[in-house]
Amino acid sequence: MVDEAAKKAGYTVKMYHGSKRGDGFTVFRDWSYFTKSKKYAQRYTERGNDKSLYSAYVKIRMLLTREKPPIDICSTK
Repeated sequence: MVDEAAKKAGYTVKMYHGSKRGDGFTVFRDWSYFTKSKKYAQRYTERGNDKSLYSAYVKIRMLLTREKPPIDICSTK
């Protein structure tokens, strides 16, 4: 139900975030990093703590890549 509401609001890409803080939080900072790879995100989790891997639907505004300059996917140009 939450997933459907997120998708309707434009948050359509499911991503993962690994954290050493597995005590549960609900707000990510502007500079939080996400990946499409659950396995990659697990590298950053607290070992043995299932609550330190987060999945979230995100609305991507600026995609960080190895290309310079970064790709602005919201640009209307």
